[in-house]
Formats: sequence, structure tokens, C-alpha cells
Amino acid sequence: MMKTGHSAFGSRVIYAQPSIGNLSLLGMGLLVVSLSWPIANYSGSYAGFMVIYVVGLALYGAACWMVWHNRNPIQRSLRIILVVAVALRIALLLTEPVLSDDIYRYVWDGKMQAHGINPYRYIPADEALVRFRDPDIYPKINRKDYAHTIYPPAAQVVFLGSYTLFGNSLRGMKVTLVVLDGLVIVMLIAILRALSLDANRVILYAWHPLPLWEFSHSGHVDAAAIMFIVAAWLFCLRERPALTGLFLALAGLVKLYPFILAPAFYRKWDWKLPVTLMAAVGLAYLPYLGVGMGVIGSLPIYLREERFISGQRLFPLEVARLIVPMPTEVYVVMAIIVLSLLAWRVLHRQGVQQHVNGSLLLMGAFMLLSTPHYPWYFLWLLPFLCVKFSAAWFYLVSAAVLLYFVRDRSPSEIIFVCLLYIPVYALLIWQRKHHPA
Repeated sequence: MMKTGHSAFGSRVIYAQPSIGNLSLLGMGLLVVSLSWPIANYSGSYAGFMVIYVVGLALYGAACWMVWHNRNPIQRSLRIILVVAVALRIALLLTEPVLSDDIYRYVWDGKMQAHGINPYRYIPADEALVRFRDPDIYPKINRKDYAHTIYPPAAQVVFLGSYTLFGNSLRGMKVTLVVLDGLVIVMLIAILRALSLDANRVILYAWHPLPLWEFSHSGHVDAAAIMFIVAAWLFCLRERPALTGLFLALAGLVKLYPFILAPAFYRKWDWKLPVTLMAAVGLAYLPYLGVGMGVIGSLPIYLREERFISGQRLFPLEVARLIVPMPTEVYVVMAIIVLSLLAWRVLHRQGVQQHVNGSLLLMGAFMLLSTPHYPWYFLWLLPFLCVKFSAAWFYLVSAAVLLYFVRDRSPSEIIFVCLLYIPVYALLIWQRKHHPA
């Protein structure tokens, strides 16, 4: 149902008055679309997944428009949002991960720690670990013949916790990560209420297809990183700098990239956040230092294999090289300078402007400069969009699945990279022109 009104400037405005029934129908439609994968026991091409994803994204978009344009929030809407969010996650827990095989390494690392073995000491194929090989997990571990684990200590604690609870179980690992994903939704509701915003805005995260697929289906540990980021944000709003620093450290100790958010959460002249952050990082690595520099794991191999060293992974550098033969080192230095200038700018903002706008600015710039090769890396942007919506960053998150079609950055695949990034630049220019704040 639509309702008309007038803005403060006298113009006629149309508000959407969503019915509970319509929202429920959209939620049920999204659930049916998600269930089509396990019901069909589908394990085919990325094209088949993309059809399911796009249909789900359309239903999700309609639900978000309905909720975000509601002038008078309805409490019962939040209950529906939460029930559907839980159902969607349970539905995809039933599926075997076919979009990514990272979760097999998670279970293996948890098993090693449960048996008192430093996960950074051996590659999975080492003969010293032959007694731990099993037919379900070991054969599907990626890079098992030459690469040590790459995951930092907080991720290792998550892996150990899951193995302790569920043993050698993929589904158990996914349950662990989906619970952490659920905590993100709970904390986002608390953040929205603390900022006097409609709690129903959480639908932007809770129903988005990408976290559903990347966490409930594939079981990526980024769910833990995002949970710690949102926890740091919540404690930042509550002016608890020590806890903010602790949870930001934990986020960075799951995946390294959240450390870039420190300027957005730092309060001028406050020493508690940086001291707690550095102390937490140092303490987290202590149990693993028996392998010395081995605690960095396969990071050098990852940087080489993912073509960071050659620069072929970096879309802006690829474009620049069409004009001038720029060395990768020059691009990296320029990217560091840009991020440093943005961090300095963020440090001079205050309150929500610093926490939300600053986080989106730093995260978005980092994503556009580093151009990750995998869709799940973009998900840390999504929680902040529940408070400060940006068409550019929302498109980047939603279209990130195009990267599933990019393997070697061949000429036939570069179109997918262009379809992902060029609209983002166009939207950023449009936003800058029409919404300069």
C-alpha cells in the first residue's frame, strides 16, 4: 500500500507502507530459491548458481525497498526478517560446498591443533601427519602438497573450537561460522537502535544472498572477521576503546585486512585502543612461535599465486599498463600513499561520521586498490551499509559474484572484471556530484 505526504520543502513524497503479508511472501520466495539448490542436489556450473543468485537478489531487493521506504516501522517486520534470515541460513547448511574448497583446510587445521600439533609446522601432505589422513577431508584440501596454512591465530582458534565441538565435520564448521554470522545480525540491530535508526534496516545484511552463500554454503571464515569488526564497532559507539581495540585485533587475526579500520575507530589522544590492539596481536601469536617466521604460513606463496607480485591481480594497475609500463612496486607505493592520506582524513572526523563514513571510505578504497579475486572478501562492507547506504558499495558487494567467472584474467574474462568495477567508479562519481557529504 502506498501513502502520500509532503516533505519539509512542500514537495509531494510517496511512502511505501509494506504489509506483513507482502514481506512474508518475499521472504518465502527467497527461501524457495535458496532451497532449489539442495533439493536439486545441484553441483553444476557457475552459470547455474548465478541464475539462483540473481533471482534471489531480485526478491531481496524488493524486500529491502519495501522496508527501507517504510515511514512507520512495524515491530512485527523485524520478527519476520529474523525468522526468514535463520531459515535461509539453515537451508544452505544442508548443501555441500562446491563454490570453494577453503573449508577443508579449516577442518584440517582444527584437527591438528586438537592433537597438539602447531598448524604452521607441517604442510598437510607431510609424512609426519600420515596417520591423520582421512577419505573425507584430506583429499580435498587445496595446496596440501606445498603450502602451510595461511590463516592467522584467531582463525585457528575458531577452527579448533569447531573441531572440539563437532569433530571432523564440514557441517559442524559451517554451523560454527553461521552462528557467528547470526551474531552479526544481533549486534547490527543493537547498533541501529543505538543510533536511533529503524532496526528493520538489518534486512540489508540479513537477507543478502552473498553472505548466505559464502557463509552457510561455502563456510568462509570471513564470517568470524565480520563478527569481530561489528563487535568493535558496537563497543566504539559505547565508548569502550579497550574492547574496541581487542575486537579489532581479533578481526585482523582472522583475516589481515580489518586492521585498516583502526583510524575509523580511534579516538584522538586515546591510548587504550592502540595498546590493546598491539598487545592482543602479540599474545595471540605466542602459542605458535615455535615455528619462528613460519607463523606467516603460506602468505608469500599466496601473494605470488594470486598475482599480487606481478600486478596482474590489480585492476587499476592493469588499466594503467595499457598506457604506461608501470612496475608493481610503484603502484603499491602509490596505493599506500592514497590509503595513508585517507586514513589521515578519517582521523579528523568525529562520531558516526568517523565510524561509519570513515570505515566505508577506507574499506572501499582498499577494495578498489587491491581488487580481491574472490567474492567473499567484499562482505565486510555490507554491515556498514545498514547505517549509511551507498549505491556504489552496495553494487560492489552484490556484483562480486562475477569474480567466480574470472580465473586467469584472460581477454575473454576481463569483461567480468570490467562489469564489476567500472559501474562502481561511475556510481562513486554520481554520488560525489549529488551527495558530496
